[in-house]
Amino acid sequence: MPERPCPRCHTLLSKEDSGMLLYCSHCGAPQVLLSEELREQAAESAGAGQASNTAAGNFAEASLGTLDAADPTAIDWTEAVRAAGLGGLIAFGLGLLSMAAPPADWLTFLWALIAPIVVLGIYSSRRKHTRIRVGFGARLGLVTGLAITAAMFTVSAVQLVFTRFILHRGASIDAWMTNFFTALQQRQTESGQPMPFNIAISEFRVGLLLASICFGICIYLGYSVISGAFGGLLRSPRRSA
Repeated sequence: MPERPCPRCHTLLSKEDSGMLLYCSHCGAPQVLLSEELREQAAESAGAGQASNTAAGNFAEASLGTLDAADPTAIDWTEAVRAAGLGGLIAFGLGLLSMAAPPADWLTFLWALIAPIVVLGIYSSRRKHTRIRVGFGARLGLVTGLAITAAMFTVSAVQLVFTRFILHRGASIDAWMTNFFTALQQRQTESGQPMPFNIAISEFRVGLLLASICFGICIYLGYSVISGAFGGLLRSPRRSA
């Protein structure tokens, strides 16, 4: 029989008889011998137990995932972004309409004001079981504001390209810009307060326009957040007294 070490003191045991209970000659620990059949049965039992535990764990995770996915009150951001995109698409269509009919600018302006609340209503109608909260309304209002801002910038770019390169009316745009900055410079001169920069410099004019646009965007996004939060407050569930 091959030698094997004692599991307690690791002394090599040279004499082993199959089916007998031996003792270590060094530490006296009992040595239990298993036949090959018993060893195979023990290995199979251990493998079956591990497989059953793994299957049970996978089933539990799948069950939890199914419960989470089936929760009708959870926020569906995919649907929320779609609703916000619809709001931006409507703003884009109204902007294109205003290019052909300038009085339609009032419709675009009105839609920009009511869009955060309307988009929240569209989402609520599609997901009737969702618990609407003020925080969700504010976040959806911000996403809606970003979508409408992107749509209006796209319309402005299309209108600028169409006016300058197709209708060849770029001179009217340049004249309007020149008159605007000239009037601004005259008001500053009449007030007696000198400008910190020379308004005739083209770079300063561009920087002033970009700063004005960024300021307007920040104001509208802030309004969108407040408007969406107000809509979420109106749709949030009331606590019973």
